Amino acid sequence: MAVELPNMESVRAMLDLRWAGTEPVSKPVLARYLGQSLLIPLSDFLGRSGKQLRARLVELGVSTFEDQSVQRSAERSERLRIVSAALESVHAGSMVIDDIEDESLLRRGQPTLHRRFGIAKALNAGNWLYFFPLEQIRQMHLPADLENTVFRLFHTSLLRAHFGQALD
Repeated sequence: MAVELPNMESVRAMLDLRWAGTEPVSKPVLARYLGQSLLIPLSDFLGRSGKQLRARLVELGVSTFEDQSVQRSAERSERLRIVSAALESVHAGSMVIDDIEDESLLRRGQPTLHRRFGIAKALNAGNWLYFFPLEQIRQMHLPADLENTVFRLFHTSLLRAHFGQALD
């Protein structure tokens, strides 16, 4: 359940680039700038083979506690995919940031993102990997109270993870 990068249309929708009554930013301009500064570095990093351990643990946890006699709905499967991908996204972001802090040379047998694209683009990509899951959670269209609970849990997890990063 890997992190899936958004396409240009979904990026334009997320950013709502129609402020102040102006026309939305054109696809070629958006593709050029966001592609170079964010999507190409992300594609490079996320395209590297990983174990997807966290996503598998989520799947295992769900399958352990759900009623095996009940067929999993498409909506529930999609939510599980989003939650698993969100966890992988945060982990990937923490690896990018950790590599910058540690001045690492290699990650998964290849040059680290900051060595390959520069610190600014790597930092941007790492931060994006922290924030993108929030948009994915929002798009799950959960009941408001459940969405709020998920956001709070996500926030707490990020905060705790950052304390761990600071200790490293």
